[in-house]
Amino acid sequence: IYAVSLLTHEALSFFIVIYASALTASLDPSGRMAAAIPAVQNLGSSVGPLAGGAMISAVGFQGLGWLSCALYVVFAACLMASLRTR
Repeated sequence: IYAVSLLTHEALSFFIVIYASALTASLDPSGRMAAAIPAVQNLGSSVGPLAGGAMISAVGFQGLGWLSCALYVVFAACLMASLRTR
């Protein structure tokens, strides 16, 4: 199950990051937000493991899984809302 979910996550996140970057570039004509995407990705890559480790210590792996699912739902809702404004 882990290998399948890992491969699915990596395959989908590859396309989602590119799509979100293109969407950001199309919504911001100045290009400042699109230029900030790598910095935000690096921030998430550095803060994410720290937050995940703290979450595992506090409530265990199941809590981290639920948090991950909730964050994906929030991201999807934000993406859908931004598509409606176009």
